[in-house]
Amino acid sequence: MAVAAIPAWAIYASMAATAAVTAASAISAGNAQKSAASYNAQVDQQNAQQQQGVAASQELAQDRSDRQKLGQEASAFGAGGVDMSGTPLDVMADSATQARLNALSIKYNGQVGANRDLSQGAIATFQGNQAQTAGYLNAGSTLLTAGTKFATGYTSPSSTAGFGATNQIGANGVALQTNNGFAVGSI
Repeated sequence: MAVAAIPAWAIYASMAATAAVTAASAISAGNAQKSAASYNAQVDQQNAQQQQGVAASQELAQDRSDRQKLGQEASAFGAGGVDMSGTPLDVMADSATQARLNALSIKYNGQVGANRDLSQGAIATFQGNQAQTAGYLNAGSTLLTAGTKFATGYTSPSSTAGFGATNQIGANGVALQTNNGFAVGSI
């Protein structure tokens, strides 16, 4: 059976190209994940601002509504000839206190929602940064692994790519011979 000769430089060039593409893909994937996370963080920031705006608007509406109710109570007491001291005054004070608590509750709930969105945005940013870092680390690992294989001569008993078993020195230089019939260089 004839042995197909594959120049060693071709195999190493192929390994280098594969390592470079794999490393570039890892970096690209990490950067894409960071971009997606940054977008999500921006959306969360906008949602937080919207929560605060809606809460402020609802708080103002609640204040307006409560002032109208307090005015109606005072008007009703006055129309009924009720003296605005003692119990009626206490009722009005309690109504005003409850009205303010309602408005503050609306404001608080809006702030809680905004804080939740801001926290989600911070988590998304952190995850994006972690994904980008992982992409760089994976790329570095790929390049280091390829460099190690170049330096030590890649050998694998299960290889089907033509790398393999032994280095033999022939008349024209170094030849890598494998168990699967491929030879690199000439013997």
